Amino acid sequence: MVRQDKITFLVSYFHWHVPVPRPQIVDPLDGLIQIVLDPVDPLIAGSEKRDLLLQSVGAWSNLTTMSVESLTALCQVEHLPHKRVQTVHRILNWWETGGGIKGFAAINHLSNHHLIARLCHIPGIGRTTATLFLALILKRDLLPITRPIHRVLTRVGIVSRHATEKHLADQLNPVIPCERYFALYWQLLHHSQQYCTVRTPLCTECPFAEHCDKYRHKNDWCPI
Repeated sequence: MVRQDKITFLVSYFHWHVPVPRPQIVDPLDGLIQIVLDPVDPLIAGSEKRDLLLQSVGAWSNLTTMSVESLTALCQVEHLPHKRVQTVHRILNWWETGGGIKGFAAINHLSNHHLIARLCHIPGIGRTTATLFLALILKRDLLPITRPIHRVLTRVGIVSRHATEKHLADQLNPVIPCERYFALYWQLLHHSQQYCTVRTPLCTECPFAEHCDKYRHKNDWCPI
């Protein structure tokens, strides 16, 4: 179940009160890498980590030839997440051996469902990463369900916390107004950082408090 009335309220409130930055125009490969490096905040933190990694290796092609030991040492020195850098390494190998510009040109015409499935064949990339890539880099109309987004949606009471990511996406995307997906994603992310934090949410300052199931202790969705 999706509370469409609450979605409508959030979209309306955000439209008038929370400005949205202009979407970035990013090279597809760079965009995928920054999302992998920080899927929680890919637009800012992910971009910074991508630039740090690229500055450290000089060129992406240099990363593909690094040994496991060198890759581990690099992550320790630059304080980068090792598993995510390994995924970047796999993406770059995929890019060189069969992906690349031709690869994206060949798959960009696919539907969201088939494109997500294709990207998830790359080791280390899951549905969330693939969905972020489609929404933020390829500008597809869909809402990525990351942890912060899921936290806000469940606490407010728009969706159930028991639903899977795929089920949430299937339910939510049809009720979001066209061309509002990127804006709603950024605004929900901003709200999760400013008010609806993990441990100490600022419920008394939140503009959605009177509409929030967690704040009103309304149902079993609120424990998140």
